[in-house]
Amino acid sequence: MAVCLKSHVLSDVASPPGSIYFRRSGYEHLKTAQFDLEKANLTDKQLTAISLVFYDSAKKKKAARVMNITSQALSDHLKAGLKKIQMSLG
Repeated sequence: MAVCLKSHVLSDVASPPGSIYFRRSGYEHLKTAQFDLEKANLTDKQLTAISLVFYDSAKKKKAARVMNITSQALSDHLKAGLKKIQMSLG
C-alpha cells in the first residue's frame, strides 16, 4: 500500500502548537514521499501510532490514551516508525 503523509499533520506532530520542543529535522521529505508500508516493516504499535497521529489527526496525548501507553512510549513508536519508513525509501 503506497501512502503519503499529509504535510500539515507532519508539521503539527513535529512541533505541536504551544510546545517548547524544536522541530526534528531529517523527516521533511516524508511530507510528500510515496512509500510502501509493507516494505517499512513496521511493528503493530508503530503502525497504529502513525495511523492515529498522521491519518486520524489525533493529538499525541489522545493517541497515547487510545493505545493505552504513555506519551513517551507513543513518541518512541512514532520516531522508530518514521525512521523505518525513511530507511525503506533508500
